[in-house]
Amino acid sequence: MVRGLFVWAALALGCAKASKPVPEGQALTPGAANSLRAIAPDCRITRTPDDERRDCRGRRGTVTITLGAQDRLRTIEIRLVSMPLFQARGFFVSALTGVLGARGVEVVVERLDKLVTAGRADVTIDKARVAITATGTSRVALEYSVALEW
Repeated sequence: MVRGLFVWAALALGCAKASKPVPEGQALTPGAANSLRAIAPDCRITRTPDDERRDCRGRRGTVTITLGAQDRLRTIEIRLVSMPLFQARGFFVSALTGVLGARGVEVVVERLDKLVTAGRADVTIDKARVAITATGTSRVALEYSVALEW
């Protein structure tokens, strides 16, 4: 009888631990946050019981970050306003190196270089699903975005 109670207690404890969501993305480091802030320094933070959302704006574009438990990244979206490709590439390399690592950024840049107007490339890097887009009417200075989701 007592043994049965221990089994039930262990099962209940195990189920309670299993029901907690496991953070998927990595933690947002101060270095990565500063690199993202270089694009869009003016941020508005909204907190809910489940997550924190940072909507940031600046001259160069917008950055939207959603953080889960323990400041783990859930989503990042970087949108750069009209600028030449070489400049957009530099901002993405700076902003994403702390999040994706050097090899992940290299993959993003390779896909970015191959995009044409109204182009889109999807790739998975580690656990992050990454969507890279180029839009706009100017052939010289398109608008570029990179969206990551864990």
